[in-house]
Amino acid sequence: MNKIALRKIILLSIIAVLFCIYILQLIFANRSSVKVLTVDSGIDTIDIFTPENSGNADMLELTLYNDEWLVGIEKYRADKNLVSNMTDVLGELKLLGAVSGKDISDSRYGLSEGEAIKVEAYSKGTLVRTLLVGKNTSTGSQAYIRVDEKEAGKLKDTVYLASGALHSTFMYDINGLREKDVYTLNGISSISVKDYREEEPVSFTLKKDGDAWKLSSIIQGEEERDASFFNLDDSSVSSFSSALSSLSVTQWLPKDAPLTTKDVSVTVKGEDGEYTIDFYSGPDEDNNTLCACTAAASPFYLSTYYAERITKSLDSLLKKEDSND
Repeated sequence: MNKIALRKIILLSIIAVLFCIYILQLIFANRSSVKVLTVDSGIDTIDIFTPENSGNADMLELTLYNDEWLVGIEKYRADKNLVSNMTDVLGELKLLGAVSGKDISDSRYGLSEGEAIKVEAYSKGTLVRTLLVGKNTSTGSQAYIRVDEKEAGKLKDTVYLASGALHSTFMYDINGLREKDVYTLNGISSISVKDYREEEPVSFTLKKDGDAWKLSSIIQGEEERDASFFNLDDSSVSSFSSALSSLSVTQWLPKDAPLTTKDVSVTVKGEDGEYTIDFYSGPDEDNNTLCACTAAASPFYLSTYYAERITKSLDSLLKKEDSND
C-alpha cells in the first residue's frame, strides 16, 4: 500500500469520526433544548377562557372536590380523562423551543385576543400557572403558547413551541367536559315501557321473578289485556335488561334545549334506584336520538343504534309464535 493511499484512509477515518461527533452533538443539543416547567403543588382549580366564553362571567371553571372534578356553576361531574390531560400539561409543560424569525406576531400563531385560549391553574387559592394557548401545528403534535415562566400570572412575550396538541386539550365547552356516564344500575327487577308511536299507545311492564322475567301487565289504548297469553323470549328480555343496566350519553345538550314529540318512555328499577328515560322523535342529521332522563340534569343525545337497543316494542320481546297477537 503506497503512502498516498494510506493518507487517504486516515483522512477519511478522521472525517468519519468528526461527523459522528457532530451528529452526537446535535442529538444532545436537541435534548438539552427541551425546557420543562413544573408545578409542584397540587392543582385543584382550572379556569378556562376560550373565544366562546372569554369574559370573566362566562369563564369555564373546573374544581376538585372530594377527589372528583366538577365543571361549571352547576357543578356537573367532569370527564376524568379530559381533566387529567389538562392537569398533566399544566403540571409538566414541555417547551421545545422559542419561535424565532422576522414575522413573530400573536395573530400568526393564534395568540391574539379572540383567538387564544387562556388557562389559569390554582392550588388552594393561589395562582400557580397561566398559559395562553394558540394554534396547534400542522402536524397536530405541538402548539404555540405563551406562558408565565418565573412569576405566576405574568405572561412572557416569548412565543414557544410546546409539546402536545394543547389547543385540542383545552378547547371545550361545559357540555363537552361533562362526564358522559348517567347511571349504573345493579339487580334490575322491573322494566316499564310506554310506546306512544302507535295509534293506540301501548304500555307494558316486565318483572323479574327469581331468575325468570314475567310480563305483569299490558295496556293497549284504554284496554287492559291478559298478560298470561303472552310468552316472553328469555334471551331478548335479558339483552334488553342488560342494555338498560347503564346509560352513557353521546353528547350533552343545554338545559333549555327544546324537546320534540315524545315517542317512548322506559322506566327501569333496580337495587340502586329507579330511572325513567324519555326518547323523542328524530333522529337528527348526525343519526342521534334526543333523550332526557330523571338521573340527568339536562337533555342529551344517544346514538340511534344505542337508543334502539333500549326502546324495545313488546313484539320484539315475545317468542315468535306470540308476536303480533
